[in-house]
Amino acid sequence: MLWRKRAFVLLIILTLFFILAFSPFSGSVKNFCVNLVHPFLNITESIKNNVSSLSDFTRLRAIIAENRRLKEENDLLKINILESREAAIENTQLRKLLEFKRRVPFQTIPAEVDGRDISNWNKTILINKGAKDGIRGNMVVVSGAGLVGNVIEVHEDVSRVLLINDVKSKCSAMIQETRDMGIVSGDGAGGLKMSYISRNSEVEKDDIVVTSGMGGIYQKGLLIGSIISIYTEEDELNKFAKVKPEVDFNRIENVLIMKVEKD
Repeated sequence: MLWRKRAFVLLIILTLFFILAFSPFSGSVKNFCVNLVHPFLNITESIKNNVSSLSDFTRLRAIIAENRRLKEENDLLKINILESREAAIENTQLRKLLEFKRRVPFQTIPAEVDGRDISNWNKTILINKGAKDGIRGNMVVVSGAGLVGNVIEVHEDVSRVLLINDVKSKCSAMIQETRDMGIVSGDGAGGLKMSYISRNSEVEKDDIVVTSGMGGIYQKGLLIGSIISIYTEEDELNKFAKVKPEVDFNRIENVLIMKVEKD
């Protein structure tokens, strides 16, 4: 076999080398033999170096494979962390919704937000419940945080909800601390404005605003938001207030529709 022949040649070379190293031959003879053997010694050294390089290459491939495996495991862990975090956020939102559902004395229908139109003037959302689920126009929509709006358009499987921060929305409201009445509507910039507050009102910043139940479609006591600032306009006999909505309308994902309509 080839490896046996190579081993035999190598043995001869080494034998000659040791004979020359310890023999009494003249310098010229030794030089001749050394020159004869030297190429074979170089081949031997080259083989040894190649074997070493092959070993280093094998180790390098193993390291690369291990790094690839660790990267895949790291990517998988990142995905699992993101999924766990998302599940935790959803659970928090659903718990708030369930707590609100337990507090209200009405039957409710849960729904998810399927789409939204929150341009400067039109502020509505689409929910994944419709006529086949018992949804009707003017039903009140809430989230775990507070009042969202009311149903304005019903289809078989979906419905459109007008948000209370739309400029077309009008909601009869009351300041919880002072009991002053007014009307809450969208201010055209995504926030809320409360109008027709008595000029003598002692309303203050951070006072709570809720639905008054007076006229309209909203039941009494639904949380709307809190007062940010109070101001008057020229020639107006009433005060106005800027209201911070309790609901983040840009991040609504789950809502409840109240099945009982206000008389």
